Amino acid sequence: MNTVLRFRNELGSERDLCNRGLSIKKRVSRKTECIAIKKVQNIVDKYPRINYTVHIFCSANEALTYDSVLVITESFNALLTDKPKLFRSNFRRGQMYNNGTKGIDCMKENPIVPWEHGSIIVRYFKKTITRGLTGNLMFSGTGFRRNFSVDISQMTINSQMSKVRLIKALYVFSTLADNVFHFHQK
Repeated sequence: MNTVLRFRNELGSERDLCNRGLSIKKRVSRKTECIAIKKVQNIVDKYPRINYTVHIFCSANEALTYDSVLVITESFNALLTDKPKLFRSNFRRGQMYNNGTKGIDCMKENPIVPWEHGSIIVRYFKKTITRGLTGNLMFSGTGFRRNFSVDISQMTINSQMSKVRLIKALYVFSTLADNVFHFHQK
């Protein structure tokens, strides 16, 4: 007989605990089984809201930097999975080639030419969807982040946080100084 205990975790979904993985060496009576279930249920009830999530304390800049590196990593992983031979022509015999020429041409007399794989890399950046520290990461066709909002808060004299501004995906903001923000609509 399988004993199943159900409880709600912090996210609200039900989780099953079964004795299927345990080897039972001797047969126990129904009364003993009920006592064991009640003991386990008491432990579960005693700690109903154990939070197993890891809290990472970092600044907004650190979280956004982490998310940007995550998007780059996810994009290149998807790109190299779909097209494993894409960069083969760029790296030959220990040398790097760019648009058919050896090395990176940085001479002023030569015009700046976009990298031959730049457009496909940007396309993979735009179609990357993943979960980062700042929430879901997804981008529009123009490369702007979609479906996100930012609360800018400040601490009052009484040590209470008050919301200064809510920024949705319609707005672009840039930092002018440590606590000064410039807002403009896209």
